[in-house]
Order: sequence, then structure tokens, then C-alpha cells
Amino acid sequence: MRLVLECHSHIVCFDEPRAYQELAQNTCDLRAGKTIAGFKIPRWTEQLDELELSDYGLGIEARRFYEREPIIFMLRDVRDAVASMLGLEVEGGEDWLTRWGMPILEWKIDTSPKFRDRFAREISRLRSS
Repeated sequence: MRLVLECHSHIVCFDEPRAYQELAQNTCDLRAGKTIAGFKIPRWTEQLDELELSDYGLGIEARRFYEREPIIFMLRDVRDAVASMLGLEVEGGEDWLTRWGMPILEWKIDTSPKFRDRFAREISRLRSS
């Protein structure tokens, strides 16, 4: 999707981890002629309305950067996303969900009452399975 968007003469997209870096530093290094920036930030998307944005193991934080500018939010079929994560290996041969997915989820449950309340039913299901 990033490559398709960047075919437009005015759009440049930043993939992870550069997108997090640009937003944390409140910079946006647009190339000549580009006026629209796209950011792949799946670990911060549910936090866009928060004052501080962070995530377990990301090692970078940002202060509110989204000020109600026009936004296109692309959503991937959750089944495709999970299938991709299950097949994604990280250092040491672990799968992404074991290394990052579950620790991130546990961190969000422990540190964010808003997240915990919003997903109480799903968390309960997870705990009982």
C-alpha cells in the first residue's frame, strides 16, 4: 500500500521504524515536491487522541502530534494481519506474536485503564482460553 500511495506525485510515506522517529521528533522530512506524508504506525494508532504515545519495547515516545488534520486510516483484515504475524520470525527464531504481540498486549492491559475497559470482554475471553 505504501508503494501504491507513493506513486502519487505529492505523497511520501514513512515505514516503521522511521515513521515513529519522525513523529517523536516532530519532524517530517518531505522530499522535494511532496506535500502529504503517510506514516505506518500500527503500534500507536489507537493512541492518536492521547497526550503521550508509547508502546512496550518500542523505545521511543511521542507527545500528541495529531491535531485533527485530515486522515486516511487503512485497516487490514485482522485475519490477514494475524496470519502474517504468525509466520513472521524475529531474532532467535521466535514468532512475532510470542516475542512482541503477547508482551505488548499484557503491557497495555497493565498500564492503560482506557484500553482495559474498552476491551474487557475480549481480555476476559483471552484469560479463560
